[in-house]
Amino acid sequence: MQCSCGTIFGILPTVFDGASVSIVDAAAITTVAPLFYVSPTEVDFQIPSTVATGLAKVIVTNNGSTQTAANLLISPIAPALFTLNSSSLANACALRVSSNGSQTQEPVYSQSSSGVVSASPINMGSATDKVYLTLYGTGFDSATAANVTVTVNGANTPVLYAGPGGDSPGLDQVNVQLPASLAGKGNVNVQLTAGGVSANQVQVTIQ
Repeated sequence: MQCSCGTIFGILPTVFDGASVSIVDAAAITTVAPLFYVSPTEVDFQIPSTVATGLAKVIVTNNGSTQTAANLLISPIAPALFTLNSSSLANACALRVSSNGSQTQEPVYSQSSSGVVSASPINMGSATDKVYLTLYGTGFDSATAANVTVTVNGANTPVLYAGPGGDSPGLDQVNVQLPASLAGKGNVNVQLTAGGVSANQVQVTIQ
């Protein structure tokens, strides 16, 4: 199964618009963090896998001034799923595979001319079709399909893959097969749990 969507990042800088982030971990080792985004009110960064688990301190430096956040808990698994709007629409894609082997991409969202993102219903097709959903997030790259569960509309779904989402730093993904019984359910909640830790609940719409 190949579902081609998701956020793609290149090599991340460690200095962005004059700002940098250092993480002092529980082992007292300082690591410079790669940066995704910097604005006057927000800094988004990646926590490298080499950072020790436990309580850490984050130091943000911007053109000579610094600000420190202490007691940041670093955990081996801390799953979070990406969303596309304020209604918790999942950043995901779906693929429908017919019995003859043909594949159809099923978009989970549409965007209006004014930029408003809303859900697009996933077509489950005929009774013999198989529909796969790929969810994108972060914080569960060390997880595997064996210790990840996903429920859709309260029902367990087969988890086919869980882990890193390709070469994009910090991007993780999970692939599940949607049960045919979900056809016609409309807006449904999707809940991922990795290593016993629950991610934020997201939604998709099923036709």
